[in-house]
Amino acid sequence: MSRRKNVLFGVILTSAFSLAACGGDNTGEGGSITIGHTTYSDGTAFAYVWKQLLEEQGYDVDITTFEKAFLFEGTSNGDLDVAFPAWLPFTDQSYVSKDTDEMEISEEGIMYEGAHNGLVVPSYMEDINSISDLVDHIDEFDAKIAWN
Repeated sequence: MSRRKNVLFGVILTSAFSLAACGGDNTGEGGSITIGHTTYSDGTAFAYVWKQLLEEQGYDVDITTFEKAFLFEGTSNGDLDVAFPAWLPFTDQSYVSKDTDEMEISEEGIMYEGAHNGLVVPSYMEDINSISDLVDHIDEFDAKIAWN
């Protein structure tokens, strides 16, 4: 896969810069921009930082929270101008591959290069060294995995 597929945040960053440079629709000085974000803490933070930056440039900015599928749908169909975050190439690839022609994917602004997502066993676990070892200790954890 090309580095293009290893983008996390470039779509959003490039879109925001493009929107800031384009002018607008007579709402405020720069126009109106709709930002969508997930409930992930980084997505919320990025949305509000960009809202502040764009409002300082004269844009009227509306922010809405969505689940991932709706976030990508809104971006591809034009209901959203910018969306946060996109975890590529793995976590969100299925959403992007459906709408790649409708989205601009850029290599600019990669925020977490090399980040991984998955289930791991902490090193402090003495008798558990792999995910498959968890089965033998199911009662210790009340058959639940805790997310921190």
